[in-house]
Amino acid sequence: MKIHHLSRRQAISLPLLLTPAFSGCNRNQKKVIGVVPMGRSHMFWQSVHAGAAKAAQEYGVDIEWN
Repeated sequence: MKIHHLSRRQAISLPLLLTPAFSGCNRNQKKVIGVVPMGRSHMFWQSVHAGAAKAAQEYGVDIEWN
């Protein structure tokens, strides 16, 4: 079984590319962006989580980290 590893640039840009898909039509509700990491314990994914949490706070959206 071949496992495809995302580059750092792909992993960071993927949530940004999906943001318009999650924007929806109801502008009164708070936006939620889902993030599905390939791991949780590796330092890279911890830094992605920290960056996503900071950006979510700055832009007033929620993130679902699964």
